[in-house]
Amino acid sequence: DRYRRYQRLFTTPNVHIEKAVASVASPATVTIDELFAQIESAPPHRVLVSMDIEGSEYDVVDDLLGHHDAINMIVTEFHHVGRHLDQFERSISQIKRFFDLVHLHGNNCAPYNHDLDLPEVLELIFVHRSLMPADSQYSSDDRPLPGLDVPNCPGSPDYVIRL
Repeated sequence: DRYRRYQRLFTTPNVHIEKAVASVASPATVTIDELFAQIESAPPHRVLVSMDIEGSEYDVVDDLLGHHDAINMIVTEFHHVGRHLDQFERSISQIKRFFDLVHLHGNNCAPYNHDLDLPEVLELIFVHRSLMPADSQYSSDDRPLPGLDVPNCPGSPDYVIRL
């Protein structure tokens, strides 16, 4: 049943391109600009970006934001936050020029960085600011949120992120 739902998700007009996203194109990879060239006629804010590219997300943020008007939501995972802290902070700052952070979850399959008091892998959801209600307010509730978040590694407890 799950497989059928997955296949149904990628029927016209939705498209699933089975290549890795990278900053340079190759037979196995595609760039952000190439992806958006394929959907050039998409109306504004019609693209949901789901990005889990195992550390390469830092390399494509600027390219992705070049198409911010076409995107309604970015669901992404940032890897090795401690090792790439400057790039992580810069990436989040760049994304927040156009998008609001609406959810944060720590991936409990990755190590916890006690120096930063954050998991090494963070799952983030951003919504284009123009689609957000004017009276939106940030929640100060700790994460994970019961009923919404589940551990990535089911046998281990979720990481608590205090906001």
